[in-house]
Amino acid sequence: LYRPPNFLVDEWDERSFKCYVDVRANAYVLGSGPPTLSVLMFIDYTYSAYAEEGQAAQTLIEEHLRNLEALFAGVLPGREHAVFLGPPDDLSSEAWRFLGYWDVQRLEDGTVVAIHPERDHWESLRPDDYLKYRSVLEMELSALKEAVTAANQARVSEYGGRIGADESLPMLVTDANDLRRYYVEVGAYDHPDGTPVPPPPVAD
Repeated sequence: LYRPPNFLVDEWDERSFKCYVDVRANAYVLGSGPPTLSVLMFIDYTYSAYAEEGQAAQTLIEEHLRNLEALFAGVLPGREHAVFLGPPDDLSSEAWRFLGYWDVQRLEDGTVVAIHPERDHWESLRPDDYLKYRSVLEMELSALKEAVTAANQARVSEYGGRIGADESLPMLVTDANDLRRYYVEVGAYDHPDGTPVPPPPVAD
């Protein structure tokens, strides 16, 4: 790692911030799970070595944390979404990782649709392609559920239920109740530095 010469700290001191979002699950498309989840949204790393001469590392960390809180204050703001979750890259925390979401809206005629997060960008920047692909950028919620189920079945059939073609890779996790089993299977609890820690409790 490069350390700028005008930053004076004897040692690199890496700190990680894990940002969680509490999610209430109205229904599961694949598998089942608890009614509420604490989902790992984001991991951000900072270094106290970034503190300028005379600036306390703790002050820098607190400022960085405030910036992260402001950044994620509007994420999933109390609306309904179709949320996609997956096993985390960082096995130090026993929590689902947020992969993305589609917004869920009810139209004036009562139809419930799921909207791809990039739909409006397609419409404004590539209107010809938007018209061509609108059916997959905005679809009825029931159609999205069918598409997700079919895609999962295809992956299971193609890879024998594993994440990839390599038989050494762990099984796909389609049930939120089986997250602990996934951590056991990939050996997260065998790490010499300790076992994964649970996320903070879901807020009331």
